[in-house]
Amino acid sequence: MSISIKKLNYVYDPESPFSVAALEDVDFSVQDGEYVCILGHTGSGKSTLVQHLNGLLKPTSVEEMLVEGVDLTVKKPDMKTVRQKVGMVFQYPEYQLFEETVLEDVSFGPKNMGLPNEEVEKRAKEALALVGVGEELFSASPFELSGGQKRRVAIAGVLSMKPKVLVLDEPIAGLDPLGKAEILSVIDQYHKKYNATIIMISHNIDDVVEVADRIVVMHKGRKALDGKTEEVFSQHERLLELGLELPSVCELVYRLNLLGKNIPTTICRIDDLVQFVSGVKK
Repeated sequence: MSISIKKLNYVYDPESPFSVAALEDVDFSVQDGEYVCILGHTGSGKSTLVQHLNGLLKPTSVEEMLVEGVDLTVKKPDMKTVRQKVGMVFQYPEYQLFEETVLEDVSFGPKNMGLPNEEVEKRAKEALALVGVGEELFSASPFELSGGQKRRVAIAGVLSMKPKVLVLDEPIAGLDPLGKAEILSVIDQYHKKYNATIIMISHNIDDVVEVADRIVVMHKGRKALDGKTEEVFSQHERLLELGLELPSVCELVYRLNLLGKNIPTTICRIDDLVQFVSGVKK
């Protein structure tokens, strides 16, 4: 198992009159190689949850917290190992670019891991190739790149460390449809090439439904839903109660069924709907 968390609680400003319980008794586990997407409104606890995965936040209380074999509940956990195994890509990661050239920026992580120079350069170039940044940009300043290129370089900086678990908080926020598709393709390639565990927060439900094996829905600091993508998105009424939009295909299935059609509610992807309709016609 990649991650196992039981009874996680986190309170912001616990000693002040403005204290807020951000997470309440959250159980969260992820198997090796899973692709999990976390959904929920702003303030639901999504980002607070994932920031515990590499020690950016420490629980107010927790019963169990194992991340890639490291027990984070002990007094002095091995955070160096955890942070090498769990890569974090924050919203608008391009704001964290700082080196003079693209290659230097992407090399920063593996260099800090103490790897030989040859391995550092190899990893940086492999990561840049994976995100679609060519050699002609290696010596360019990252600040002179387009917005989409900056995003890819920033993600390459995390991928160059070859984390076993890749955590992404709104990685496609602010991008146009082509940019979103490119970044999601990069994440999918990394997932498949290294059998990496992917944990992604996103508000782009139509994109999420196409890539995730599993969906976790957070609501007011608690886990409201957790299951396979098609199982979670089949719960149309429950998702609407939680104030979430349905993926476009689920919305169509929901409305057709209100009109008396008999379409399985587990259909949430366009290819599955086309296959079902084709089968019905036959």
